[in-house]
Amino acid sequence: MARDVTDVFYNDPPEDDREHGKPWAAKYLSISPMTRILYEVREERGRQDAKFGPDRDQPNGTGNPAFTWYADAAKAACDRGDDDGTVTWAEILVEETFEALAETDVDALRAELVQVAAVAVAWIEALDRGRRKSDDNGLCLCHKCVCATCGRRWDVCECEDEA
Repeated sequence: MARDVTDVFYNDPPEDDREHGKPWAAKYLSISPMTRILYEVREERGRQDAKFGPDRDQPNGTGNPAFTWYADAAKAACDRGDDDGTVTWAEILVEETFEALAETDVDALRAELVQVAAVAVAWIEALDRGRRKSDDNGLCLCHKCVCATCGRRWDVCECEDEA
């Protein structure tokens, strides 16, 4: 069976190549900020599965008419914010979340949840862009290129900070 590069990247890091919690292939591949975020999401999903079990099949709990009202109100707030340039990430995420909660159709719910996830990733990207700084020597201070355990810097910072 042919193996996908992402499968090898995420599932088969050589034991001697695991370095202070850093994705092993990052030493060899330039990964995008989005890929790094999705890696973090994958790691969180692993922690959730370890805590709650991998096969949680509780009901969706969507389709409540109140959610439709909240979705409409959140959309109106986002539209106003778009018009006057004041929309926030929180408003966008709330709108997408209530649109998902209002859904009764499973396929439409899935599509809305993908939109929720995409907004969350975009918001994280914006947070990371806002945190990029360099010290007086031009070394990145994003804290993603410094081991939290030993303080050692990795050879190449992945945050793409050019400052």
